[in-house]
Amino acid sequence: MKKNKNLPTLIKVHKIVGLFVCLVLIHLSVTGIILNHTDKLNLNQTKISWDWLLKAYGIGVPETQAAFAIDEDFFHQTNYQIFMNTRSITRVKSKLVGVIDFDDQFIVSTTENIILVNKLGEFIKKIKLPKNLIGKINKIGPYSNGIIIEINKNKFVSDRNIKNWEPINNPEIVEWSTESKIPEDINNQIKAYYVGEGISIEQIILDLHSGVIFKGVGKLFMDIIALLLILMSVSGGWIWFVKKTK
Repeated sequence: MKKNKNLPTLIKVHKIVGLFVCLVLIHLSVTGIILNHTDKLNLNQTKISWDWLLKAYGIGVPETQAAFAIDEDFFHQTNYQIFMNTRSITRVKSKLVGVIDFDDQFIVSTTENIILVNKLGEFIKKIKLPKNLIGKINKIGPYSNGIIIEINKNKFVSDRNIKNWEPINNPEIVEWSTESKIPEDINNQIKAYYVGEGISIEQIILDLHSGVIFKGVGKLFMDIIALLLILMSVSGGWIWFVKKTK
């Protein structure tokens, strides 16, 4: 008799759980059907590179630390890599602080290095500063027939060959290299340099189907759904048995 009193509650729980599981089964069915036709839909060829989606997959998109414009060319540093537009020049651990156009070439300065780059964006060489220039470079700019740099608020001027350096106390007006912002199209290409074209829709649907896209939470969710299916089977069988024995 006690079982019959609990029957309405059991039926109510069975319906609620059934509705929830039904929605999940619809999701699994729809994604499963799509996965069966990925070749025809070209889902493996279509890529998505939304930032939030890449983060969900644990793919980091490095940010640009610094950027400088020289006419129509853009020099920037992303993840310790220095680029001219979308061409990689060299990798350095120090921060990019300026770029100038000098003597039919570019002079790229980081806090610790001066790098010569040709007009095509090809690395030429690094220039070693004299040992008496102690500290990190803060700024760089053209000056007279050479270049000028600032180290710890002290300024030094080079000759045209960038070999000899002399301190200068009161330089005339200096056009220091100033930071700029890289165009969106270049930024997108650099993003592709690190993360590729993105995640294929086929992979996204497959991971949605299995719950992997949500990592540990997704696996736990699918485990709960499996347990609920077992609960529905048991409760459904029990409801049928109780009604039959009335």
